Amino acid sequence: MGSNTVRLYHDHLLVKEPGTRQRTPWHQDQPYYNIEGEQNVSMWIPVDPVSRAATLEFVAGSHKGPWLMPRTFMDNHARWFPEGSLQDLPDIEGARERFPIVGWNIEPGDFVCFHMLTLHAAAGVEGPNRRRVFSVRFLGDDIRHAPRSWKTSPDFPGLADTLPAGAPMDDARFPLLVG
Repeated sequence: MGSNTVRLYHDHLLVKEPGTRQRTPWHQDQPYYNIEGEQNVSMWIPVDPVSRAATLEFVAGSHKGPWLMPRTFMDNHARWFPEGSLQDLPDIEGARERFPIVGWNIEPGDFVCFHMLTLHAAAGVEGPNRRRVFSVRFLGDDIRHAPRSWKTSPDFPGLADTLPAGAPMDDARFPLLVG
């Protein structure tokens, strides 16, 4: 991240059951959050072996922007930013050969780190095994609170009442890990 400090932002477990055919669509994480800034990192840590076919894929270099319209995964609606206020996501699946897509077989003990603006997606899960991945996000020095008029994912109830817009994420909900 190039940061002197590191704060925990949030974590979650991502589970796809055996035979799940639904893809996690191409998206950036940061537009769903209540933060702004460049110094951030997401970590994708497998609990189970993940084949190349089922792994998280990235469009190399996409972390440089721009922010793209976040849409709901189930029905593709623009619920967060007003329609037309951000550029739409290109049709990556329809023209995969036009994009520098990378991904890897990964095993428990491996992890993949990426910027929250990196375009990424994942396929379903083939075979009889579930795919469990622990995901954790960290914030650096330049990250600032960006209250949204909608419920962010994750939601931090009451944060806007105690941390003003533009303030560093200096709050007990985001413990300082380094610095």
